[in-house]
Amino acid sequence: MVKNRSTGLLPLQPQLTIFIFEENFFLFKYMNHIVLRKERKKTGFLQQVALSHSFRSFGAIPFVISSNDVSRRLLQKKVKRSRLVKKNGEVNVTRNNVPKLERQYIRDLFTTLLDVKWRYSLVLFSGFFVISWIFFAVIYYVICWLHGDLQHNSDEHWTPCITNVFDFTSIFLFSVESQHTIVCTTNKQFIIQKYITTNCSSAITVLCAQSIYGLLIQSFIAGIVFAKLARPKNRAETLIFSKYACISLRNGQLCFLFRVGDMRDTHLVEAHVRLQIIRKTVTEEGEILPLDQHEMDVGFDRGLDRVFLVWPMTICHVIDYRSPLYEYSAESLASAQFEVVAILEGIVESTGMTAQALTSYLPSEINWGHRFEKLFTYQKVNGGYQVDWSLFHNTYAVRTPHYSAKKLEELKVTNVNFTSQYYDGTSDDGFDSETHSSFHVPSGCSGETTPCSPKNQDSPKFLDSNILSPPPPQFRSNKINHVEVPEIVVVNMSNQEEGEQ
Repeated sequence: MVKNRSTGLLPLQPQLTIFIFEENFFLFKYMNHIVLRKERKKTGFLQQVALSHSFRSFGAIPFVISSNDVSRRLLQKKVKRSRLVKKNGEVNVTRNNVPKLERQYIRDLFTTLLDVKWRYSLVLFSGFFVISWIFFAVIYYVICWLHGDLQHNSDEHWTPCITNVFDFTSIFLFSVESQHTIVCTTNKQFIIQKYITTNCSSAITVLCAQSIYGLLIQSFIAGIVFAKLARPKNRAETLIFSKYACISLRNGQLCFLFRVGDMRDTHLVEAHVRLQIIRKTVTEEGEILPLDQHEMDVGFDRGLDRVFLVWPMTICHVIDYRSPLYEYSAESLASAQFEVVAILEGIVESTGMTAQALTSYLPSEINWGHRFEKLFTYQKVNGGYQVDWSLFHNTYAVRTPHYSAKKLEELKVTNVNFTSQYYDGTSDDGFDSETHSSFHVPSGCSGETTPCSPKNQDSPKFLDSNILSPPPPQFRSNKINHVEVPEIVVVNMSNQEEGEQ
């Protein structure tokens, strides 16, 4: 089926296969990456433009194919894995083979009813009432039958246990009326009341039991409904996290950044943030921990984990030697397998209950070399501040070293002056921070071995260096990078019969 039309391929060179589905569309498969591309007839050669959203669905890296070689480093395998905590806070964990699970849920019936959905709760509540009505109606029917009331309906001198009942339907109505203290009109001229006479003590006992049971059911259901309406889980719907996290420099250190916000006017009391990373680790004894949890410091010692959510806050985790991200660079992050879980907890001001909101970030959702847009504008008219929530998830690219924090410490990058003029995307001299790999060091300093003295800092100088080279292509914003591909193998899927021959 596959026709090899390529020549001169190296033995160790990976093979790129193109499947032709239609006239102008092609499907690339290279190192487990699947890429859909469209032919441009005007230019006379094939050029593929990869959209970041399309690539995320396949777990691939955006790039452009335009020649005859492939960079293995840029096309390293990136595995898409299912997240443990969904973006809306739901935990993606199922439980199987739990012994006596149903019995344990029934023992904790109140919590079980709180956790089930509303439609199941309403069906269950209705079932409680209907079952109680039918159950006591059957008891009343048996009492009336044993007393002989059903056989003496036409006897005016007979004193029944329950007046004005003639069959099971009328007895069922009596059960409903007695449990909810209502009266049903069965005649247009007067009301026919059903009541228990003093000749039947057993019916009186059943009526008392039904009244107590009905009161318990109503109280139980009212408590369940109130608790479900006042659950802090609903309060978490107005607590939002940024869709993506960022890694950039702050005060000369790489930091993991994400944003949280509260859209209500009534804010959380004692709100605090926690970060945990979940990944597979291997102990010194060789034990494999598939879902090992590690705490990520967001300033517990200094109280920075407690936030005042009057406005959106950017949470910062400094990537130092204690951080789980200490050895991750921009390139290694592309193939990393971990999940960062963000937890926001606080007390609801109106109810006093503790609310918790969750989200998570995969490596593909961490933008290396980005910062969050500013949200605040000062209103001169009323002297207040305005928050633009439309910019809550927006980020912009800044110059950031693509080395890991560990590598940066080894290179002693503290001797390099990272000026803030590059953080807006363009330096003062016109250098684009996204396309140039220069960084600012004082004149007369090498930036590698000799520290800079204040007297030598007379004028800025731009030197090429790998320390502050731009992020890898998979982390550049709105950029399409050109790499080369090997000789290709073309398969025409539109003519399947000819291919099979």
